[in-house]
Amino acid sequence: MRSLFLVLFIYLFNTLSAQEYYDPKVMVYHNKVYVPNVHSVKLVPNGNTLAYPLIRLNSGDQLQLSFDELSGEIKDYSYSFEHCGPDWQPSGLNFLDYCEGIDQVYIVDYEFSGNTRTKYIHYKASFPNDQLKFRLSGNYLLKVFENGDPEALVMTQRFMIYEKRVSIRADLHRATLAEFRFTHQEIDFSILSPGYELTNPYSDMQVNIMQNGRWDNMIVGLPPLFVKDQEIEFNYEEENVFPGGNE
Repeated sequence: MRSLFLVLFIYLFNTLSAQEYYDPKVMVYHNKVYVPNVHSVKLVPNGNTLAYPLIRLNSGDQLQLSFDELSGEIKDYSYSFEHCGPDWQPSGLNFLDYCEGIDQVYIVDYEFSGNTRTKYIHYKASFPNDQLKFRLSGNYLLKVFENGDPEALVMTQRFMIYEKRVSIRADLHRATLAEFRFTHQEIDFSILSPGYELTNPYSDMQVNIMQNGRWDNMIVGLPPLFVKDQEIEFNYEEENVFPGGNE
């Protein structure tokens, strides 16, 4: 049986983490820019610049990658994908197991800046497209290269493709425990799976909770508290709280 992987996105009042830049060039399975001349990286659903990089499988929706190249020189950038498991490590699947099409697509959509103090070239690419489509849902890592060379890594960006198999009923409120009452918020929720069989919810699924798109404080692998019929409850008092004020 295929396992179920869920990420519950919640909005709390807290500061968003900034775009991270790293040196030296050590590849990580995270959002990372590896060169100093690339800035303003965004990976969002087409038409919604404030949304998470998340689209539904076979829906016709696209994600759009955009970034600025500050050297002012046109460069040959290309991108590819790697399928990951719930822990954001390589799943071990072959490319043709999770994608169809070519395994490296060149970015051909770019434009020069105008009337700006700093000259730059703005690149963008949307996917899936006629050259590449996804076969599987799950976690993915987007990798951008220069000159078609996988060793010349420019950036990595996380995104997710989902299938709607279950529904979630959630209740966001001030923390139950007195010690967190004025500093944290609590998210209680239930997973309803009337049309999706989960033989053992404790091993057949993994639930992560993300606050405001932050990866640094994500609650990972939260186990069910109660299982009854086709409803799985996560009604904790401490394991499911985030700092964020009491409103």
